[in-house]
This record gives sequence, C-alpha cells and structure tokens, in this order.
Amino acid sequence: MTRRLFLYLLTAATLSGCGFTLRDGVGLSASLDRIAVDGSDLEMVVRLERALKANGVTVADTGDRTAAVLHLLRSEFRRDVRTADADGLATSYTLLYHVVYEVRTASGDALQVDQRLRLQRMLDHDPLQQLQSEAEETLLRAEMREEIVLQILHRLGRIRPG
Repeated sequence: MTRRLFLYLLTAATLSGCGFTLRDGVGLSASLDRIAVDGSDLEMVVRLERALKANGVTVADTGDRTAAVLHLLRSEFRRDVRTADADGLATSYTLLYHVVYEVRTASGDALQVDQRLRLQRMLDHDPLQQLQSEAEETLLRAEMREEIVLQILHRLGRIRPG
C-alpha cells in the first residue's frame, strides 16, 4: 500500500508541476478576452492564470487598464479535527477551502460580485505515519484548488455581455 501511495503521489506531483490538469473547454464572453488576476494567494493566482490561458484568454498584468479584473478577495484553507483517539490524537480532519472573488470590467463595472465558493473534504490521519499523512493533505489541498479553479472558470463562462 505504501508503494502504491508513493507512486500515486509521485505521478500527481509530476503532473501538477508541469501544469497539467483535466480541463473542460469553457467558452468565455468576448468582454473577458483579456483578464488580469489579482489576489494575495499567489498559488491560486498562478493556477487561475494557467487555466485562463489554456482556455484562450489573454492574461494581462494587474496594472493593465484595458483588461477585466478577477479579484481574489479571500482564499482560506482551514483544517478542523473531526475525530480523535483515546489519547486525544487526531485521527481525521475536515479540510475546508473558502474562496471569495469578484470580476469587473476594465471600466470597473461589476460582472460578478461577492462570489463565494466553499469545498469540504475529509482526511483520515494516522499519527504514526506523519509523512504519509502530510503528503496526502498536500495532495488533497492541490486537488481542492484545482476544483475551485474549474468552478471559477465555469462561472466566468456564464457571464454574458449586458
């Protein structure tokens, strides 16, 4: 089992390192042909930029006044103890990922405001296998980020010029 988990993690790390993700082709409105992504979660900004480029969008610098802007207002992971053993050691966690964003046109008009996305996943934890548990959590967090990116892309695809 440990060898199989190692191979799975190695494959996932290799694929995520090269930017590979399974993507649906999302058709975005012409008003979103140039987008700047702004936010303090740099890993999420990079993943969003990659996904936008993969969908044919020109990713602009945040100072570009001719581009629409996707603002990541909040991006937060939280890990809560779900269960504990008789010694008080955690045996499972609930991982929560909460993202709030908005999209505005180059002129500042709101296209999507206060968009909230929340994911929750369960993570089993073995206190005796600390490294394995940490690797699983890292992988699960990366998968949650990718799922949020896809959800944002699908929501962007629903924006129609008004």
